[in-house]
Amino acid sequence: MIVGVAIGTSVFAVYGHLGTPASVTDGFKPALAACAMFAVPAALTDAGITAPKKVQAPQPETVQSLAD
Repeated sequence: MIVGVAIGTSVFAVYGHLGTPASVTDGFKPALAACAMFAVPAALTDAGITAPKKVQAPQPETVQSLAD
């Protein structure tokens, strides 16, 4: 996640700055696109990971009482 923030910040710095609203928009659009390029493969990877199959515990055997 930290790498994504660093990349988004770097892309914003290349294309825009905080001086005017137009320059913020100019930097925000490519930064958002760069973050989306990382989010799509991450989401696909997450969808492909399955939970480990649970092993069912063996059922206890019935114990016959000594009175039988």
